[in-house]
Amino acid sequence: TSIKEIYISKNVKTIGEDSAFGIHKLEKLVVDEENQYYASYDNDLYSKNYEIIYKCNKIGDVIIRDGVKEIARGTFIAAGVTSIELPESLEKISGWGTIPAGVNYIYIPKNVTSISFSSFVYLNNIEVSEENEVYKTVNNKYLLSKDGKTLYFVSKNAANINDFPSTIEVLDYYSFYNCDNLEEIILTSKIKQINNSAFSNCDKIKKVEIPNTIEKIESCFSESNNLTEIIIHKKRGEISGEPWGAVYGTRVIKYDE
Repeated sequence: TSIKEIYISKNVKTIGEDSAFGIHKLEKLVVDEENQYYASYDNDLYSKNYEIIYKCNKIGDVIIRDGVKEIARGTFIAAGVTSIELPESLEKISGWGTIPAGVNYIYIPKNVTSISFSSFVYLNNIEVSEENEVYKTVNNKYLLSKDGKTLYFVSKNAANINDFPSTIEVLDYYSFYNCDNLEEIILTSKIKQINNSAFSNCDKIKKVEIPNTIEKIESCFSESNNLTEIIIHKKRGEISGEPWGAVYGTRVIKYDE
């Protein structure tokens, strides 16, 4: 953490995206101008064509430069960033925890077509451009596919889901991850599939109720240590794979008779 300056020579071809430079702020990051793969600008690290940002050394309110098409995993330092303004050129957001915990709100521009949804495991509020053809948001709380059938993200400060969109059929990976204020979730009658880690790490959740429309459940309840009641409106044996990561096992699963 005492390192203040890093110089990247002309022969470097590969830099690991996952926190290659740690989580601390560098005072100076310079790439040799003869390097064919990377470039530096204003103390940040980019691909040579400036279309991918790999490391942002700024804190406070951060504005990503125009022309950037991808934000790579590990771009932002873990602490000190309070807001991020994304460029209209952006197309892709990659990797676990890409948007750091200090950021309360993010606006997704119209050209974004690919998001790693573990990128938002700390985020509270999200908004998507109405012109975006792939994603949409409801109440700045839910991030959905444009057709409303797949849920990708729930605000991490959500205390209830009484406005849960009725169109949702699939809960995608990490969709409820880190929702620390939720104690009970009653899903709508259209839910067909729950993907891995959808309810993982929800510290306060005690009860999840799943409708009879459910067709597939993956290991979605791991690390939710207070979950003691999973109600499924199906008969036992109709859904495989129990207890789906529930820390108290099959004892907490209740089926219809």
